[in-house]
Amino acid sequence: MAVSHYQVKVGPRLEDLATMTYEGTFRIDPENAELSHMTIEVPNPPRHAQMCRVETTIDYRRARIGGSDFLLPRLTVLKMWDAEAQRSENRIEYSACREFQTESVFRTDSEASAGDSAVPQKPVAIPPGITIKIALRSIIDSESSFAGDAIEGQLLNAIRAHGSILAPAGAIAHGRIVRFEHQYQPSKYFALGLQFHSIEVHGSEVPLILEAVTRSKGDRIWTGPLDTREGVGTFMFQTERLALDQTFVSEWKTQNRR
Repeated sequence: MAVSHYQVKVGPRLEDLATMTYEGTFRIDPENAELSHMTIEVPNPPRHAQMCRVETTIDYRRARIGGSDFLLPRLTVLKMWDAEAQRSENRIEYSACREFQTESVFRTDSEASAGDSAVPQKPVAIPPGITIKIALRSIIDSESSFAGDAIEGQLLNAIRAHGSILAPAGAIAHGRIVRFEHQYQPSKYFALGLQFHSIEVHGSEVPLILEAVTRSKGDRIWTGPLDTREGVGTFMFQTERLALDQTFVSEWKTQNRR
């Protein structure tokens, strides 16, 4: 137990973690000597965990992402038996894995000066405490969208400070989907995490730190322990399939960079 790192959350608080001893088996494919299956068992959980057995099985397979092959989980099944011998099962299937790439260009000050004939605009600094509304410009669909996808939004109101317009209405905000989960228990719903990290002003991207505004429970904004990351707003939707377009509007408040 002292050297085990296997932990199970047994309560609503962050510190409600039970450390458990475990054992297991694994299978190796004789044709390529690669891992094909793994089983992790907790035969004797601690009493305060209110469980009598925990078992996790993971099936692996080769998946092509981009131009390379990776050994990835295909199916993970978690089974838990409680003190009354009732069994709970959680299944996670991995499919349609994708590769995300980025490209950076380095330019020296002399190159930038020689290539830019226009007079550079003064850098824009967005002060904290300003409430803005962003309409989604991208399509987010549970059938084709994934965490990591880039998204765009559009400001519905101008950002003003000290009598000046720092960013006009209609300015484009850039961000990403940082969480996209389809939950089935205790009810069926989608948890969608969005983060807008910059806005286009005078042809340049200005960094943004935003906090989602919660006005009422009807907004379906979830601010649980997993969603306190800087600049992330998580929205919940009770539907069989999630499809969002420009009619989805979210409200945010600008924050200081930490």
